[in-house]
Amino acid sequence: MRILTGQRWASDPEPELGLGLVTGAHGGRVTVNFPATGEKRVYAWPGAPLARVIFHPGDRVEGPGGPGKVESVREENGLIFYQITGVEIPEAELSGLLARRGPRDRLESGQVDGNEDFELRREALFRRAHWQRSPVRGFQGARMELIPHQLGIVAEVSGRLRPRVLLADEVGLGKTIEACLILHRLHLTGRADRVLIAVPEPLVHQWFVELLRRFSLRFSIFDEERCEAIENEPEGEGFNPFLDSQLVLCGLNLLTGRRQRADQAVNAGWDLLIVDEAHRLTRVPAFDGDGDDGGSQNGDDEGQALEVIGRLAAAVPGVLLLSGTPQQSGWQGQFALLQLLDPARYAEEAVFHAESGHYGEIAQVIEHLDATGTLDPARLPPEVRDWPETLAVLADDGGKGISKNECHSDGEGGKSGGNNTPAAAAALRAALLDRCGIGRVMFRNVRSSLAGFPGREVHAAPLPDASGETRVRWLAELLRRCAGAGPGTGEKVLLICHASETAEQLRESLLGEIQVKTGVFHEGLNLLQRDRQAAWFSEEDGADILLCSEIGGEGRNFQFARHLVLWDLPDDPDVVEQRIGRLDRIGRRGTIQIHVPFAAGTAEEFLFRWMTEGLGLLHAPVSGASRMAEETAFLRRGVLENPTPEGLETLIRETRRVKERIGRELASGYDRLLQWQTADGTGDVMADRIRESDSVKAWETWCVRLLESLGMQVEPLRARHWQFQAGSAETESLPELPVEGLSAVFERAEALTREDAAFMTPDHPLPRGAAELLLGGTRGSAACGVVTGQNRPGLMLEVCYVLECVARPALQADRFLPSLPLRVAVDEKGADLSENQALLKLRVTDAEASVLKAAWPAVKHFDLPARAAALAAPRRTAAIAGALKKMNRALEADLTRQEILARRQNRPAGGEADELRARQAELQEAISSARLRMDSMRILVMKR
Repeated sequence: MRILTGQRWASDPEPELGLGLVTGAHGGRVTVNFPATGEKRVYAWPGAPLARVIFHPGDRVEGPGGPGKVESVREENGLIFYQITGVEIPEAELSGLLARRGPRDRLESGQVDGNEDFELRREALFRRAHWQRSPVRGFQGARMELIPHQLGIVAEVSGRLRPRVLLADEVGLGKTIEACLILHRLHLTGRADRVLIAVPEPLVHQWFVELLRRFSLRFSIFDEERCEAIENEPEGEGFNPFLDSQLVLCGLNLLTGRRQRADQAVNAGWDLLIVDEAHRLTRVPAFDGDGDDGGSQNGDDEGQALEVIGRLAAAVPGVLLLSGTPQQSGWQGQFALLQLLDPARYAEEAVFHAESGHYGEIAQVIEHLDATGTLDPARLPPEVRDWPETLAVLADDGGKGISKNECHSDGEGGKSGGNNTPAAAAALRAALLDRCGIGRVMFRNVRSSLAGFPGREVHAAPLPDASGETRVRWLAELLRRCAGAGPGTGEKVLLICHASETAEQLRESLLGEIQVKTGVFHEGLNLLQRDRQAAWFSEEDGADILLCSEIGGEGRNFQFARHLVLWDLPDDPDVVEQRIGRLDRIGRRGTIQIHVPFAAGTAEEFLFRWMTEGLGLLHAPVSGASRMAEETAFLRRGVLENPTPEGLETLIRETRRVKERIGRELASGYDRLLQWQTADGTGDVMADRIRESDSVKAWETWCVRLLESLGMQVEPLRARHWQFQAGSAETESLPELPVEGLSAVFERAEALTREDAAFMTPDHPLPRGAAELLLGGTRGSAACGVVTGQNRPGLMLEVCYVLECVARPALQADRFLPSLPLRVAVDEKGADLSENQALLKLRVTDAEASVLKAAWPAVKHFDLPARAAALAAPRRTAAIAGALKKMNRALEADLTRQEILARRQNRPAGGEADELRARQAELQEAISSARLRMDSMRILVMKR
């Protein structure tokens, strides 16, 4: 269908935006304004998720002169003109509120559907509302194992008004999964429609595949070539290429290579920004060139622009930074990342550094609070004593507390109580962790507190000399031993060295020593070449060894390999741990074999011994290793420059002493506070909820019934496994339905092993699109049925309303008031039968036209529609009051936080506090104005 400026279209995935007006259609792009919510969307065309809206005679619409019925319709050059109460208006002048022909009008004109369609529509309304309010919405659809530490972080972060965090789990604990799951939750709840993900270039395709395979999220990959192609399209001059897609994935170097691209990205307007390997931002300067076409595109400085990401972070409400080694550039680098996320909390570097010295004291206060539920005021820092959370715990007459979730999200609160009120103690605990501890913007799970990791076995390989020939012969012998284990045993070898030149030279030398399938992976290859090499290595009969430069030590997962060779041991413990983390990941089985070749008696051996005997690294991760390395750096440099046994022994002794001191400090302070941030049991609760939702077989029955009702061909393959094939023009347009059909499973365990089949949950785009297709039309909105075998003859009217809050998506109003269906049933005497559950189980047969013709006048005579509306009104009032209470509680908690932080830093509480107050006022108005829309109506004629 041709799309033209001035036409009215609606968004399939976002019907709450209202009736859209096309304001531009050229160059493969369509711009649609949604006047009811003040939103603007730019879509690629064709393929945009838009539906043409054309009203018909009898439909109720709203024009410049107010509401009225459409009397006639005519088309001229692709545009529609409506005759409304004697006046003709073009479709562009219609109201932005999406109106359709109401069920009352359809009943009055005798246009009814079958009762089966009515009941299907009614169930769709309530299932959609249940899904929108479900705590597992956005969680359930992820093709992943239910790991509590990941789910706990995601539940906490996605529940915040402004999700801005540093995900800093130790290497191998699943930061990428956490970030994608947060994105999935925010995207499905309408809080992150426009998303930008920026990652080191070697990880672009890995992220793309993970998002599609695990979450059914289809991102557009952007690079310089694509941006130029968009700009070179007809009428594309001056167009911001980042507006061409809603979900964008790009390499960091695209944003940092040219200032023009950075400016375009900042001005594109995003809801969520995700940056992987964020520690690299603090290592390399921003632009290398003059700001327009300067900037090198090589692998050494790709994506290293703290300035660019800082500008983006200031413009985007939601920001997720990922780094398993946030202190790789020292505590100053960690502070820089935290400041990007929360400038109010992390205003001054010196204050942040000074605070770290008091982490142990705060930990002691929290431990006492956890143990007793009470406080010793004398042990509290002075600025803490007048906090409202503190006063609530200390109050003699019973303080009113708020729960941890309320402190930082929109969760329901606990009841008020006295000195030992658990909710008050939990609120103070959360406030202490946030305002005096490391802060609520950083989450770090550590391996020592979790299970499910492989063992590590370290093999020192002292060599008689440092020549390349000797090292290559040693490597060839290692490969022979691995090959001798037999095919299919998983004895693959990953070798990581520092430079791409080393990897290439090693490949040539190795092939001269042994015939082995050798892959390479380094920044000298383009993205497609690297992906092919990694895929070849992953195949059972693929490469036996993969030679990686340092970029193989960040982000990529090769956990199917068993052997890791650290060809040139780095002196940075964080880099070493990143290398090992490519194999050592949660859920991996078996023991990892780590091989370290070095020339005996040289600095190489001393470095290895310092790491293993001093730091205790390689055999297991060491918390605070980078700080330990920093404190012993001067002594270590001297020993490595002049290797002597005596100097090495001194270095090892001093390193052990530093390790013991720092380990003790971290265990009682920094690590303890971070552990409390994540270990609150939320993850276990979420895992149980998801399992419970997975086990509901009624969802599978409903999903199949819905798809079949729309004309889709449905074929059972085996238990909980189906084949879906488009069978009508309607179903061909459904999302994520290939031309060849879709194989789908409803069981999580099978979905984890069958990647060729879709994981069908309420989160999947196909059933969501099918429900919107049904509810977006009039099918099932009007029906008339007959119920026999009743005690007395009579009449009943059943009406389904939807309470809708029309607000711009950025307000996230549906967090407090999602689309809420209200079902009202009333008999001819005006009695309210809405709570009579037996009525939902009545066997209803479709009424003949004559029955409807006789029943409708009776419905009007008893004024049953007005009675139904009167019964729905108080339920609307109650729902709005509850939503307002929930909204005000959530925002007041964040406002309190901003005011306290401002007092601590002796500054005005403006900025985010002013933004929160404006948001609160706008939400108050939007929620208070929520309207009841009649969705469907059915007349039931009762007979003996």
